[in-house]
Amino acid sequence: MLGWLQKRLRAVRAPKEGPTCSVRLTEDGFTFHELGKPATPVCVTWAGVEEVRAFKRDLFACDMICLGVVYGGGDYVEVWERDYGYGDWLKAMEAHLPGIAANWWDKVAFPAFAANETLLYRRDAEGHRL
Repeated sequence: MLGWLQKRLRAVRAPKEGPTCSVRLTEDGFTFHELGKPATPVCVTWAGVEEVRAFKRDLFACDMICLGVVYGGGDYVEVWERDYGYGDWLKAMEAHLPGIAANWWDKVAFPAFAANETLLYRRDAEGHRL
């Protein structure tokens, strides 16, 4: 009985153990691919990024930092801290999208178990950062 309960709690805590997606840098942006799915990777250019919001998902016993990216007129992907390539993608995002506050991670991470949604970047219709 306890084994079943532990498996059930793990399923509630996390959508899937380990990485669910892969993020790879390209010359002018990145590709985003859901692991285990035959679909073509989503290609996003840094110039096409319209908005980035950081937030946390409450996974019961811990939190997971996520970044929601709006691009190409309203399309959306989420990059999670457990995804393959997250660290390199995060550094590239901060370098290519000007004006992201250096302390954004602290604003999202604390306090624990709260969503703490934070707007990191928004571009207007003319391509200027708001």
